[in-house]
Amino acid sequence: MNPKNDVTQLIERLEAFEERCEIRLEALFAIMVNYDDGDYRVGVNGELHPNEGTNLKQEITLRVDVYDKAGRLIARGDEQFLREDFFGFRTFSIDAMVRTTEKPSKIRVYPTIP
Repeated sequence: MNPKNDVTQLIERLEAFEERCEIRLEALFAIMVNYDDGDYRVGVNGELHPNEGTNLKQEITLRVDVYDKAGRLIARGDEQFLREDFFGFRTFSIDAMVRTTEKPSKIRVYPTIP
């Protein structure tokens, strides 16, 4: 992996959202993959854990929003975690396709309740 593609330092977690959803995010890593046409993909990997026990209390949607330096939302991706399919923790890999040459300045990762 090329170290210049590692954009983990741009990740911003919304811990109040994690507390509200009764989960925590761990092992977060973000990478930017460039394509020949100038578009690129931001991929975020990590783990989702319940705060207590081994089960989720409700379904969770984990969102990844990518912003440029002007604060504009330039891409987003998400993944759902179903209560009945969950035990212990779950790893995830969420991609956000960016269709502009604007580089990311912030990657916001947060859970919501659908």
